[in-house]
Amino acid sequence: MHAFLLAAVLSAAAVAAPAPAPEGTQAGEAGAVEESYYLVSFRGQTIGKASRRLVRTGEGDAARLTLAIDEHYRFSAGDRPAHQFALSRRAEMLPDWTPLAVSEKSEESGAGGEVSVRFEPGKAVFKQPDGREKTVEFKGPAVAELSGEALAARGLLKAGGKLAAVVPDLARAALVLQRAEVIGEKRVEGKAGKLFLVQIGDADGRVAWDLLVDESGRLEESSTGEVVRKRVEKGSAVLPDAPAALAAGAVPLEGAPEKAWKLERLVVELTLSDVEKAPVVPELGGQKVTQDGRRLTVTIVARRPDGRLPEGKLTAGERRRWLEPEGEPDWRDERIRKLSADIVKGEESELKRGYLVGRWVYRNLAKNLGGPPEASAVQALVARAGDCSEHAALFAALARAAGLPARTAWGLVLNEGTLRFHVWSEFHAGDRWVPVDTALGRYGLPACYLTLGYDRDEAGVRLFKLYAASRGRVVASEER
Repeated sequence: MHAFLLAAVLSAAAVAAPAPAPEGTQAGEAGAVEESYYLVSFRGQTIGKASRRLVRTGEGDAARLTLAIDEHYRFSAGDRPAHQFALSRRAEMLPDWTPLAVSEKSEESGAGGEVSVRFEPGKAVFKQPDGREKTVEFKGPAVAELSGEALAARGLLKAGGKLAAVVPDLARAALVLQRAEVIGEKRVEGKAGKLFLVQIGDADGRVAWDLLVDESGRLEESSTGEVVRKRVEKGSAVLPDAPAALAAGAVPLEGAPEKAWKLERLVVELTLSDVEKAPVVPELGGQKVTQDGRRLTVTIVARRPDGRLPEGKLTAGERRRWLEPEGEPDWRDERIRKLSADIVKGEESELKRGYLVGRWVYRNLAKNLGGPPEASAVQALVARAGDCSEHAALFAALARAAGLPARTAWGLVLNEGTLRFHVWSEFHAGDRWVPVDTALGRYGLPACYLTLGYDRDEAGVRLFKLYAASRGRVVASEER
């Protein structure tokens, strides 16, 4: 894991699927090729993919490793234009991951550049995109990438194993001191051999990211910050027994009811890893929160148009914010406006207009997790497919074009005993916010939706504090 992922994919999680070595070779032998493929997510949404290829050549003093990493990202927020980024990285190394030469080429929304570095005894010589060279001296060990494989190559992949080394940061033409420590190991159901939890930090001891690796050091999962580490009981360094509990982006709940969609009321208790001063779960209409130290108790009630919806009158400023947001311009697009007019033609009721827009989105967008992540409303309309984010973006644009203030809700939904990341919508009608889930076809919502907010960044911060919750349980529930 290199500096780009730390800087550009904050709070991300990656899952690797290593491919076997070619027939006739074993991983670790000369001539062996190891390939891995990753999905990279941001706040629960897939924003890119990456491939990683490690080739071993030569023997004895001539033994070398060649690492090739290719990453491709495409992401946007709501109706904002998609941002694209591609990165190719190549490293020539000794078998213990000491770097000989590293190069990196990037392309970001049409612009790009290439930088490289060659290592000599005690110094690294960077060649920048304009051709200038920069020499940086260093003492101590250096690695091309501080990874589980680098630890394994040096015999340090074991409980308590530590390594401090400089790593090239080509984007800044600098060397960065990083520290790795193996803080846990355990056998996990469904996995052969042991898994090791590796904590990576900077020179000042701040945690940069966590790695979950197998016995050879190959990556199983990673997350920036302490998302994975927070799931570890640090005193005894024991990993959860269930593989599902290792996945970032979910909070398992003890005692969860099987039929969450029937819930009229749900009371959930979450124990956080730290005492938080700012509210991790906000108190909103239909959602009450109490906090006692690290313990949060959240009470959720169903919100349905045929029942009592919490009152939510809008000020003139709030109405402008949700009806004509400058940061989400797709409601102005001629295609959006024409389609919206066709959907609600002749309908005067605000409640019915919102229903018609939601029904159209649910019926006409294919449920697809493989498209561009968080596409804009126009992109979703053209593709006629998307995940919950695309459904919500298109609903918001169509509703606004129909004269209805609309907002996107970010949060968690109880499903199969686990709170999982999800995105849904709300539109304003008759002094009430009416929730709809156009990805699942719900008009009004049962009490299994925990709202974290309507601002993407604020909700994202809360989301990953909940992902780090050490445990959760259902205190009470009532079905319809």
